[in-house]
This record gives sequence, C-alpha cells and structure tokens, in this order.
Amino acid sequence: MDIRNSITSSSDSESKNKLTTPVGHAFGILLMRFSEMMSAETRIETAGLDVLGLELARELRRAERAREGLIEVAFDVIAA
Repeated sequence: MDIRNSITSSSDSESKNKLTTPVGHAFGILLMRFSEMMSAETRIETAGLDVLGLELARELRRAERAREGLIEVAFDVIAA
C-alpha cells in the first residue's frame, strides 16, 4: 500500500507548506476505516433486523469486512 499523504501546515495565513508523511496518510485511512466499521455496526444495532433473516446475515458480513479492513490498516499505521 502506498502510504504517502500531503498534509497542509500553515505557518501564517498566506503561505502553506505541504508535508508528506506516511504516518499521516496511514492514519487518515485508519480513521476512514473506523468510520466505515462504526456505520456497519450501527446499522446492525438500529435497523431492527430479524435475527433469522438474510438481511441481518448480509449486514453481519458487511461489518466483518469493515472490521477486517480496519485491522489491516492498523498494521499499516504501525509499519509506517
């Protein structure tokens, strides 16, 4: 995974320096994955799905994929 990112840092309101940080990029992706996982978990808890229904099984698989993505990106942050 390419973990480069441009983060804008301003020393004054006129000029902005761009810093490339692999950790910043990896952490940004981590936050996006965390948000995806929380959305998937929230859908399961608030949708009122039938515990024996196919819709719940789909939502559980979606949440599992979101958790797996989060764990994978967490390792990228550690590596960076």
